Amino acid sequence: ARALLHVEYCSIKRLVLPPLLKFAIEAYNNPPPAIGAAPAPGSVFNHLKALASSHRGYDELARICEVTNDKTRLFHYMRTLKGTEDDDTSFCLFMMQRLQANGDMRTLLDGLPDDLDSELLHYLQAHPSLLWMHQLRCGMYQEAGNTLDHLAVDGHAAPDTPHQTVAFHRRLLCRSKLALLASNQIGQ
Repeated sequence: ARALLHVEYCSIKRLVLPPLLKFAIEAYNNPPPAIGAAPAPGSVFNHLKALASSHRGYDELARICEVTNDKTRLFHYMRTLKGTEDDDTSFCLFMMQRLQANGDMRTLLDGLPDDLDSELLHYLQAHPSLLWMHQLRCGMYQEAGNTLDHLAVDGHAAPDTPHQTVAFHRRLLCRSKLALLASNQIGQ
C-alpha cells in the first residue's frame, strides 16, 4: 500500500510542479509593471523553491537555479537535500546525473565545490572513463593510474566507441604510468 501511495504522490507531484515552474519563470522574466504593491519577481521563485525542496522537486530546483544563475543555492541544495526512505536519490546525485546527461563534463569534473569531491568520487565509480580525471584533480595519483590501467587493459574507456585503436590504449597506459610516477609508486 505504501509503494502505491508513493507512486500516486509522485505522479501528482509531476502534474503540479512543472506548471508552477513555468509560471514562476514567466513571472521572473516578465515582471509586472511597478503599480501598487506588486510582488517582487523572485518571490514567486521563493515560494516554489520552498514547495519543491519540501517535495523533492529536483527538476524544478535545478531549473530555478539555472534561470536565476544561483550557483550558491544550487550547491546548498546539493549539500543538504538527501534521499528519502522511498527514494534514496539525493539532489547531489540527481545533479551529477543531469550534468553528465547534458554533456556538461567540465562543470561535473571541475565546477563543483571541493566539499562535494567525495560524492563525485562515489558517483564516478560507475564511470571510470571520467573517474581517473577526477582522481588526478584530487591528487589521487595512484588511484588514477590504477583506473587508467584498468581502462586500457579491459577496454572500457569509452563504451560508445566500439573499435578502440592500439594507439588509444597506449595513451591510456602512458597516462597510467605518468600518474603512478607522480605517486612515487613505480620502481626504477
